[in-house]
Amino acid sequence: MTAFITWKAEVGISSQMRSAPDECQACPDGLLKRFARDQSGSYAIIIALLMPVLVGTAGLGTEVAWWFYKHKNMMSAADSAAVSAATAGTNFATEANAITTFYGYANGIANVTVTVNQPPSTGSFTSSSQAVEVIITQPQARLMSALFGSGAVPVTARAVALGNVGTGCVLALDPTANPAVTVKGNTQLNLINCNLYDNSNGGSALNVSGTATISAAMVGVVGGVSGTSSITATNGIRTGIRAIADPYANVTPTMPTWCDYSNKFNVKGTTTLSPGSYCGDISVAAGAILTLNPGIYYFNGANLSVAGNTTITGTGVTLVFTGSGGNWGWRRSEATPTSASRRRRAERPWESQSMATERCRSAAAST
Repeated sequence: MTAFITWKAEVGISSQMRSAPDECQACPDGLLKRFARDQSGSYAIIIALLMPVLVGTAGLGTEVAWWFYKHKNMMSAADSAAVSAATAGTNFATEANAITTFYGYANGIANVTVTVNQPPSTGSFTSSSQAVEVIITQPQARLMSALFGSGAVPVTARAVALGNVGTGCVLALDPTANPAVTVKGNTQLNLINCNLYDNSNGGSALNVSGTATISAAMVGVVGGVSGTSSITATNGIRTGIRAIADPYANVTPTMPTWCDYSNKFNVKGTTTLSPGSYCGDISVAAGAILTLNPGIYYFNGANLSVAGNTTITGTGVTLVFTGSGGNWGWRRSEATPTSASRRRRAERPWESQSMATERCRSAAAST
């Protein structure tokens, strides 16, 4: 009996103890404690809290990627425009703008600015008159990045191209002579694998008249050309080019004070001459064929005169006229002999009445 009563007591106590938590569930403190201890659904809450950050980061990344994409397109347009302008030779700014417009970057439209400079305004080629710089700029409106800054984002692409002007074997340096180069009569000026350049800005800076002809790899003139139908140029005739720098501007060669050849030369038939210092005049008769061996020919106060229907050939030849008495010209009734400038410089019109072949460089026709 005692054992029975004891059991009942234990059972009663145990029942009360089990019912106690049920009563606490209705308490506010109990709900908060259970919520704090419950870990189910925590990732959803974290994601909900981070969602604005994630969306903002994705949007900002997309915006930056768009900027890089625009820059890549601008760079392609600038590269193509610079190369085209540098090789065109004529109206380089018009050529560059035409290329950028083709790529969708027309100057003055949709906030696009296209700047073309020759020579470049900055960089390693500022002293190269043949280099062309193209700069394309287009500000990009901010989207998500507006949270971190204000104002448009400038996207700029810059390209510089240096045109391969090729090897020149005739260069007239006078910037105003009109014409600076004249080829007339029945002259055939044959420049093999090299170019003729004329720095004159005259309307007829290069004049070809009569039955005369010019054959060259390319003809480039700052000003205009008269007689284009008599000119054959593999790479075209280009007007409006930039002036070619004097290749001998910074060269001061040692002039010989001796004479290798003191006597006068009257060239008839077929004759070959060697480089050296010539103190006597050289006259090339009509119909003669004169071959000049490679090297430098110094005319120390001497003259070189060439009659019509002659042929002068030479490879790697330079003619240097020194002294006040050094002149060269053509002995022909319709030709006007001109005086070459001292020390190789071609600054006067070149009156050509003979056939010159290969790379014959002279005071009035220099590379």
